[in-house]
Amino acid sequence: MVIMMLAGMLVVCQLPLVSVLADDNQRYHFQAERTLYEDFSEYFIGYEGSFVLYDMKADQFQIYNKEKSIQRVSPDSTFKIFLSLFALNANAIDLNHSTIKWDGIRYPYESWNMDQNLKTAMKSSVNWYFQELDRRIPPDQRQAYLKQIGYGNAKLTGGTTPYWLESSLKISPVEQVQLLKAMYTNEWEFEETHVQAVKDAIQVGENDGKLLFGKTGTGTVNNENQNGWFIGYVEHKENTYFFATNIQEGDNSNGSTAAKITLAILKEKGIY
Repeated sequence: MVIMMLAGMLVVCQLPLVSVLADDNQRYHFQAERTLYEDFSEYFIGYEGSFVLYDMKADQFQIYNKEKSIQRVSPDSTFKIFLSLFALNANAIDLNHSTIKWDGIRYPYESWNMDQNLKTAMKSSVNWYFQELDRRIPPDQRQAYLKQIGYGNAKLTGGTTPYWLESSLKISPVEQVQLLKAMYTNEWEFEETHVQAVKDAIQVGENDGKLLFGKTGTGTVNNENQNGWFIGYVEHKENTYFFATNIQEGDNSNGSTAAKITLAILKEKGIY
Protein backbone atom coordinates (compact mmCIF):
# COMPACT_ATOMS: atom_id res chain seq x y z
CA MET A 1 0.00 0.00 0.00
CA VAL A 2 2.85 2.36 0.86
CA ILE A 3 4.48 1.67 -2.51
CA MET A 4 1.18 2.32 -4.29
CA MET A 5 0.69 5.60 -2.41
CA LEU A 6 4.22 6.73 -3.25
CA ALA A 7 3.69 5.81 -6.90
CA GLY A 8 0.44 7.78 -6.93
CA MET A 9 2.12 10.82 -5.42
CA LEU A 10 4.86 10.60 -8.04
CA VAL A 11 2.29 10.57 -10.85
CA VAL A 12 0.47 13.57 -9.36
CA CYS A 13 3.75 15.48 -9.02
CA GLN A 14 4.48 14.85 -12.69
CA LEU A 15 1.12 16.21 -13.92
CA PRO A 16 2.13 19.91 -13.95
CA LEU A 17 5.26 19.04 -15.92
CA VAL A 18 3.24 17.02 -18.43
CA SER A 19 0.80 19.93 -18.76
CA VAL A 20 3.61 22.39 -19.43
CA LEU A 21 5.18 20.13 -22.05
CA ALA A 22 1.81 19.68 -23.76
CA ASP A 23 1.27 23.44 -23.81
CA ASP A 24 4.74 23.97 -25.29
CA ASN A 25 3.78 21.62 -28.09
CA GLN A 26 0.44 23.30 -28.82
CA ARG A 27 1.44 26.93 -28.53
CA TYR A 28 4.38 29.02 -29.69
CA HIS A 29 5.97 31.28 -27.10
CA PHE A 30 6.15 34.54 -29.03
CA GLN A 31 8.02 37.56 -27.74
CA ALA A 32 8.42 40.66 -29.86
CA GLU A 33 8.58 44.22 -28.60
CA ARG A 34 7.46 45.80 -31.87
CA THR A 35 3.97 44.28 -32.13
CA LEU A 36 0.60 45.94 -32.71
CA TYR A 37 -2.62 44.04 -32.02
CA GLU A 38 -5.42 45.06 -34.36
CA ASP A 39 -9.11 44.26 -34.76
CA PHE A 40 -9.92 42.61 -38.08
CA SER A 41 -12.91 40.69 -36.73
CA GLU A 42 -15.17 42.05 -39.49
CA TYR A 43 -13.25 39.91 -41.97
CA PHE A 44 -13.55 36.75 -39.86
CA ILE A 45 -17.31 36.65 -39.33
CA GLY A 46 -18.34 33.01 -38.99
CA TYR A 47 -14.77 31.82 -38.37
CA GLU A 48 -12.28 31.43 -35.58
CA GLY A 49 -8.98 32.66 -36.93
CA SER A 50 -6.05 35.01 -36.97
CA PHE A 51 -4.05 37.26 -39.24
CA VAL A 52 -0.34 38.01 -38.81
CA LEU A 53 1.56 40.63 -40.80
CA TYR A 54 5.24 41.52 -40.59
CA ASP A 55 6.56 44.76 -42.08
CA MET A 56 10.23 44.08 -42.81
CA LYS A 57 11.27 47.73 -43.18
CA ALA A 58 9.61 48.80 -39.93
CA ASP A 59 10.55 45.50 -38.22
CA GLN A 60 7.03 45.36 -36.82
CA PHE A 61 4.32 42.72 -36.40
CA GLN A 62 0.62 43.47 -36.74
CA ILE A 63 -1.60 40.74 -35.35
CA TYR A 64 -5.30 39.99 -35.14
CA ASN A 65 -6.33 37.51 -32.41
CA LYS A 66 -3.29 37.10 -30.21
CA GLU A 67 -4.27 33.68 -28.84
CA LYS A 68 -5.00 32.10 -32.22
CA SER A 69 -1.84 33.57 -33.73
CA ILE A 70 0.34 31.41 -31.48
CA GLN A 71 -1.81 28.26 -31.55
CA ARG A 72 -0.16 25.45 -33.48
CA VAL A 73 -2.29 23.57 -36.02
CA SER A 74 -1.58 21.43 -39.04
CA PRO A 75 0.18 23.35 -41.84
CA ASP A 76 -1.49 21.27 -44.55
CA SER A 77 -0.34 22.29 -48.03
CA THR A 78 1.52 25.40 -46.87
CA PHE A 79 4.29 23.01 -45.81
CA LYS A 80 4.98 22.32 -49.50
CA ILE A 81 6.94 25.59 -49.65
CA PHE A 82 9.54 24.30 -47.20
CA LEU A 83 9.39 20.69 -48.39
CA SER A 84 10.38 21.97 -51.84
CA LEU A 85 13.41 23.71 -50.39
CA PHE A 86 14.42 20.55 -48.53
CA ALA A 87 14.01 18.44 -51.68
CA LEU A 88 16.21 20.75 -53.73
CA ASN A 89 18.87 20.85 -51.04
CA ALA A 90 18.79 17.03 -50.70
CA ASN A 91 19.04 16.59 -54.50
CA ALA A 92 15.68 14.80 -54.57
CA ILE A 93 15.06 17.06 -57.58
CA ASP A 94 17.24 19.69 -59.21
CA LEU A 95 16.61 23.00 -60.90
CA ASN A 96 16.72 21.60 -64.42
CA HIS A 97 15.03 18.28 -63.68
CA SER A 98 12.12 18.77 -61.29
CA THR A 99 9.62 16.83 -63.39
CA ILE A 100 8.11 13.67 -61.93
CA LYS A 101 6.05 11.41 -64.17
CA TRP A 102 2.40 10.88 -63.32
CA ASP A 103 1.82 7.40 -61.89
CA GLY A 104 -1.40 6.90 -63.85
CA ILE A 105 -3.69 6.94 -60.82
CA ARG A 106 -6.81 9.02 -61.47
CA TYR A 107 -7.15 11.84 -58.96
CA PRO A 108 -10.22 14.01 -58.29
CA TYR A 109 -8.54 17.09 -59.80
CA GLU A 110 -7.79 16.90 -63.51
CA SER A 111 -4.72 19.12 -63.12
CA TRP A 112 -3.14 16.36 -61.01
CA ASN A 113 -3.49 13.73 -63.73
CA MET A 114 -0.35 14.56 -65.70
CA ASP A 115 3.41 14.87 -65.29
CA GLN A 116 4.38 17.64 -62.87
CA ASN A 117 7.34 19.91 -62.25
CA LEU A 118 7.89 22.09 -59.19
CA LYS A 119 5.97 25.07 -60.56
CA THR A 120 2.94 23.16 -61.84
CA ALA A 121 2.78 21.00 -58.74
CA MET A 122 2.92 24.05 -56.46
CA LYS A 123 0.31 25.91 -58.51
CA SER A 124 -2.18 23.02 -58.38
CA SER A 125 -1.01 21.80 -54.94
CA VAL A 126 -0.49 18.29 -56.28
CA ASN A 127 -0.30 16.01 -53.27
CA TRP A 128 1.20 12.98 -55.03
CA TYR A 129 4.13 15.07 -56.31
CA PHE A 130 5.07 16.34 -52.86
CA GLN A 131 4.57 12.95 -51.25
CA GLU A 132 7.10 11.61 -53.76
CA LEU A 133 9.52 14.43 -52.88
CA ASP A 134 9.13 13.52 -49.24
CA ARG A 135 9.87 9.85 -49.92
CA ARG A 136 13.10 10.83 -51.68
CA ILE A 137 14.46 12.56 -48.56
CA PRO A 138 15.91 10.22 -45.89
CA PRO A 139 13.89 10.49 -42.63
CA ASP A 140 16.86 11.58 -40.52
CA GLN A 141 17.75 14.28 -43.06
CA ARG A 142 14.14 15.48 -43.15
CA GLN A 143 14.10 15.74 -39.37
CA ALA A 144 17.39 17.63 -39.41
CA TYR A 145 15.98 20.17 -41.87
CA LEU A 146 12.95 20.81 -39.65
CA LYS A 147 15.17 21.42 -36.64
CA GLN A 148 17.54 23.58 -38.68
CA ILE A 149 14.80 26.02 -39.66
CA GLY A 150 12.82 25.67 -36.41
CA TYR A 151 9.62 24.45 -38.01
CA GLY A 152 6.78 24.36 -35.46
CA ASN A 153 6.76 21.26 -33.28
CA ALA A 154 8.94 19.37 -35.82
CA LYS A 155 6.98 16.13 -35.27
CA LEU A 156 7.09 13.65 -38.15
CA THR A 157 5.41 10.64 -36.56
CA GLY A 158 2.43 10.97 -38.89
CA GLY A 159 -0.03 8.14 -39.32
CA THR A 160 -2.24 7.01 -42.18
CA THR A 161 -1.83 10.40 -43.88
CA PRO A 162 1.29 12.49 -44.57
CA TYR A 163 2.57 14.16 -41.40
CA TRP A 164 1.74 17.65 -42.71
CA LEU A 165 -1.93 16.90 -43.57
CA GLU A 166 -3.95 17.10 -40.34
CA SER A 167 -1.47 14.81 -38.63
CA SER A 168 1.51 15.20 -36.30
CA LEU A 169 3.24 18.32 -37.69
CA LYS A 170 1.91 21.59 -36.23
CA ILE A 171 2.80 25.27 -36.61
CA SER A 172 1.35 28.64 -35.61
CA PRO A 173 0.61 31.64 -37.87
CA VAL A 174 3.35 33.69 -36.17
CA GLU A 175 5.89 30.96 -36.89
CA GLN A 176 4.75 30.75 -40.51
CA VAL A 177 5.53 34.44 -40.95
CA GLN A 178 8.90 34.16 -39.21
CA LEU A 179 9.91 31.23 -41.44
CA LEU A 180 8.84 32.99 -44.62
CA LYS A 181 10.96 35.99 -43.68
CA ALA A 182 13.91 33.72 -42.87
CA MET A 183 13.56 31.95 -46.22
CA TYR A 184 13.21 35.25 -48.09
CA THR A 185 16.47 36.57 -46.62
CA ASN A 186 18.06 33.08 -46.73
CA GLU A 187 19.00 33.14 -43.06
CA TRP A 188 19.54 29.37 -43.21
CA GLU A 189 22.17 29.72 -45.95
CA PHE A 190 20.66 27.25 -48.38
CA GLU A 191 21.84 27.39 -51.97
CA GLU A 192 20.60 30.76 -53.23
CA THR A 193 19.38 29.30 -56.53
CA HIS A 194 17.25 26.80 -54.59
CA VAL A 195 15.63 29.54 -52.55
CA GLN A 196 14.92 31.51 -55.71
CA ALA A 197 13.36 28.47 -57.37
CA VAL A 198 10.91 28.12 -54.48
CA LYS A 199 10.13 31.85 -54.60
CA ASP A 200 9.42 31.58 -58.33
CA ALA A 201 7.13 28.60 -57.74
CA ILE A 202 4.91 30.47 -55.26
CA GLN A 203 4.45 33.74 -57.16
CA VAL A 204 0.70 34.05 -57.67
CA GLY A 205 0.01 37.64 -58.70
CA GLU A 206 1.06 41.19 -59.54
CA ASN A 207 -0.74 44.46 -58.96
CA ASP A 208 0.68 47.82 -59.97
CA GLY A 209 4.25 46.64 -59.55
CA LYS A 210 3.54 44.84 -56.28
CA LEU A 211 4.34 41.13 -56.44
CA LEU A 212 2.26 38.60 -54.49
CA PHE A 213 3.74 35.27 -53.40
CA GLY A 214 1.72 32.71 -51.49
CA LYS A 215 0.44 29.22 -50.83
CA THR A 216 -2.94 28.07 -49.61
CA GLY A 217 -3.62 25.06 -47.42
CA THR A 218 -6.81 23.21 -46.55
CA GLY A 219 -7.27 20.70 -43.75
CA THR A 220 -10.06 18.18 -44.30
CA VAL A 221 -11.41 15.97 -41.51
CA ASN A 222 -14.30 13.56 -42.17
CA ASN A 223 -14.78 15.15 -45.60
CA GLU A 224 -15.25 18.61 -44.09
CA ASN A 225 -12.92 21.57 -44.54
CA GLN A 226 -11.92 22.56 -41.00
CA ASN A 227 -8.57 24.35 -41.36
CA GLY A 228 -7.78 27.03 -43.94
CA TRP A 229 -4.45 28.75 -44.57
CA PHE A 230 -3.00 31.40 -46.83
CA ILE A 231 0.61 32.39 -46.19
CA GLY A 232 3.09 34.39 -48.23
CA TYR A 233 4.43 37.87 -48.81
CA VAL A 234 4.01 40.99 -50.91
CA GLU A 235 7.14 42.46 -52.42
CA HIS A 236 7.35 46.21 -53.05
CA LYS A 237 10.32 48.01 -54.55
CA GLU A 238 11.49 49.22 -51.14
CA ASN A 239 9.79 46.87 -48.67
CA THR A 240 8.36 43.39 -48.19
CA TYR A 241 5.35 42.38 -46.10
CA PHE A 242 4.95 38.80 -44.85
CA PHE A 243 1.57 37.40 -43.86
CA ALA A 244 -0.25 34.34 -42.57
CA THR A 245 -4.00 33.85 -42.24
CA ASN A 246 -5.59 30.84 -40.59
CA ILE A 247 -9.31 30.10 -40.22
CA GLN A 248 -11.20 27.32 -38.45
CA GLU A 249 -14.62 26.29 -37.19
CA GLY A 250 -16.75 27.69 -39.99
CA ASP A 251 -18.32 26.69 -43.30
CA ASN A 252 -15.73 26.58 -46.06
CA SER A 253 -12.75 26.82 -43.68
CA ASN A 254 -10.37 26.31 -46.57
CA GLY A 255 -7.44 27.92 -48.29
CA SER A 256 -9.55 29.81 -50.82
CA THR A 257 -11.55 31.52 -48.08
CA ALA A 258 -8.38 32.32 -46.14
CA ALA A 259 -6.92 33.87 -49.30
CA LYS A 260 -10.01 36.06 -49.81
CA ILE A 261 -9.80 37.31 -46.23
CA THR A 262 -6.08 38.00 -46.61
CA LEU A 263 -6.43 39.94 -49.85
CA ALA A 264 -9.23 42.05 -48.38
CA ILE A 265 -7.06 43.02 -45.40
CA LEU A 266 -4.01 43.70 -47.58
CA LYS A 267 -6.15 45.91 -49.82
CA GLU A 268 -7.48 47.85 -46.83
CA LYS A 269 -3.93 48.46 -45.63
CA GLY A 270 -2.78 49.53 -49.10
CA ILE A 271 -0.24 46.70 -49.31
CA TYR A 272 -1.68 44.90 -52.35
